[in-house]
Parts: sequence; C-alpha cells; structure tokens
Amino acid sequence: MTIAAYPTQAEAFAALKKHEIDTTTRFVTGQATKNFGKLEQLDKTSIHKIFWDYDIPYVSCGRKVLFCHHGKDYHRKKKERRRKGDEADHSSYIKPQLTPVTPVTPQRVVQSKKLDCPAKVETDEDPSKHKKNKNSLILRERIASGIHGGTKRFILTLPRLEDHKNHPIGEEAGLTEPIDKELIDVIVQFIDEGVYDSPSMKQHLEQYVLRCHPAILRTNRRFYPAIRTIQNHMNKALRLKFPNGEHKAKVKGSRQREEGSKRKNRTGVTKKNDLSTKNQTKVRPPTQWNPKVNTDGTMFQHHYIDDTADHEDEVVHCPPDYVDEQEVQSATQVIQNIACVLSSMKEDQHLSTQRKRKSDMMSSPDDLYKRELINIEREMLEETRTRNRLLQEMNTKMDTLIALKRVKLFSENQLILEH
Repeated sequence: MTIAAYPTQAEAFAALKKHEIDTTTRFVTGQATKNFGKLEQLDKTSIHKIFWDYDIPYVSCGRKVLFCHHGKDYHRKKKERRRKGDEADHSSYIKPQLTPVTPVTPQRVVQSKKLDCPAKVETDEDPSKHKKNKNSLILRERIASGIHGGTKRFILTLPRLEDHKNHPIGEEAGLTEPIDKELIDVIVQFIDEGVYDSPSMKQHLEQYVLRCHPAILRTNRRFYPAIRTIQNHMNKALRLKFPNGEHKAKVKGSRQREEGSKRKNRTGVTKKNDLSTKNQTKVRPPTQWNPKVNTDGTMFQHHYIDDTADHEDEVVHCPPDYVDEQEVQSATQVIQNIACVLSSMKEDQHLSTQRKRKSDMMSSPDDLYKRELINIEREMLEETRTRNRLLQEMNTKMDTLIALKRVKLFSENQLILEH
C-alpha cells in the first residue's frame, strides 16, 4: 500500500491514472462525500472533527473511495430479477398468428465484469495543517473565528498489485478495460475538425496514442479501442453536435447504406423492373494472352464486350502481354518431354499387343501363322508412319509458337486433346 500527499485534486488523480497505466488496472468511483474537492475554505468547522497525526492537527473535509472495476457487484439482485423476468418471457412464448408483427432484435447476454476484487483507492481531503495547541477546543474556536493558517492536501492511498483478486493481471487485463476518457475527448475534437468516418478516426487515435503514450501495448483496449467502440462514441458526439440529424448526410457511407437498405426492402416486382439493380454480365479482359492461329498461319486478336458501357457492343481490344525468351525455351522443353513420354507409352502398348498375338498363334497352323505375321508387320509399319507424322506436326507447331513468341505452359490434358 502506497500513501502520498498532493496539493491539488488534479495532481492526485494524475498520479492515480499513472498508477493505472503502469499496472494495467482500472478504478471506478464507489463512494464519495458531498462536494468533494469543491471546498475552498472552512466556514463551518464545528461539524468537522479534529484529528492528530504526529502532533499535528488536521481536519478531514471529504473522502472518495474508488473500487477496482472488477470489484463487488452492488446491482446483483437487480440483474437477477431482470434475468428471471427475461426467462419468464421466453417460457410463456405463444406462437403468433399470421399477422404482420414488428421483429424483435435478439439481445446478447453478457456476463458481468464484477468479480469481487477487494482492491480500492482512498482519497482524503485534508485542508488544515497547524501547529499543535494545548487543546482542540481552543483550536476549534480559532478556526471558527476566521483564522485559516494551514494548507490543503489530498491524501492518496494506492493498493498493491497483489491486492487484486479473481481476475487477470498484467497484459491480459488490458483486453477488458473500457475506453479512456482522454480518448473520448479527443474523438469530440476530431469530429469538430471534420472527421466523420470511423476508419479515419481510428487512425487518428492510434497516432495520438503513439505520440502521447508510446509505452502502451496495442492489446490495451483502454487506449486502442475496437472499431465498434469508436463508432458508438462518434454517434454520441454527432448527436450532440447535430441534434436534428444533419450528421447523417455528412457521415461517409451513410447515404449508400440508406440506398442499400431501400433496395433490400423492395418487392420482387420492383427489383425486376429496376434497371439499376439488374444483374449484368461483366466479361473482363483475359489476364493471359493466348493467341489462336488460323489454318493459313495468321493470328487473330482476342476481344471482349463491355456490357456496362454506355452503348451496346463496345469492343475493347487488349494488347498482348510481353513474353520472355527464357519462358519460351522452358515451355518448349516441357512439350518435348511430354511428347517423348507419349511415344514411349504407345510403343509399350504395341509391344504388349504383339506378344499377346504371338502367344495365341503358337498352336495355330503354319499358313495362319504367316498370315498373322504379315498383318502384324503391316500394322507396325503404319503405326511407325503415324508416329513420325505426329512428331513432324508437333515440330511444325513448335516452330510456329516460337516464331510468334507467345508460348505459355500447357497442361498435359490440353496436349493430349490437341493430338
């Protein structure tokens, strides 16, 4: 436990905020006396009791106690009654009739953050600090007569980190902290400067935190809030600045959202007759340039029709992409390897067929054997001619592709279909 004295209330709460940032904790007001921190001078000292500390008298004029935001839940019974009422409403649910009813948005059940943490901060306002007199009665009379020969102090009592119980401590504790009041004021300032969209607001807040509090981690939601939290505080500030709803036209994206909601609520007939919402086929230009070659060796260019243009059938020509020479050579090597594999597969298939025929003819007469042998030799000759013709055609196509410098990698399936 740490005890320190400060001359002003601002300095005391600045020290409290520094303690919260260093320990990643958060305290909220639990108890406070009337007019705490607003007392300028002592007018009615008869109602104050005089205390003594190390032979020095003092008067306590106020007290404020702040509890950890994970502390005791003083509204537990009220929450239980409300939860029981919600359960009773769901249990007595009756299926509605086929009549138009107003849809009810589901409410998200959030567990309370109160975890009975005993940590607390005490702040005492002690305005008088005098030299000791013989008795307190004389001192009381002198103070009542208008003699104020003392100084004002705020005594701040801070808990230790070990006093926090039942909740995470350290970096994990920053994930559950609410947004800091300093950032709420900064949001109002940026809105006055004309920042109305939440992504830009988030960037401005991050730059502000990096400039003013560079040591704070990004996992701390107190200074790095979520986009939903920023939007909620922006809406509050905009409603205060524009009470008649003029901010809806200024907020970026609000008009588009309104039009989107109107289109969503339209009937099927309206959507069918509306040309602005009609599905249009968009044919985009090809990302790869694959030229096609005619039978006479000429090449024609790809084109596409833009259905979204102002007039119909607008032809937009696409220039060919540049292809490197190294890419052409690699593609050529790949195609040659595939051709060799195909030829070897055909030879293996032919040899297996020939062996099968010879094994079947071992028991046949001599004339039949000679006749079948002649047929086999004739088929082998025809297959050799066909294979040579295919290889010659493939070499011709390869020369054409290399001359055009527009070769792309073809898959094995495409090559088989082409043959």
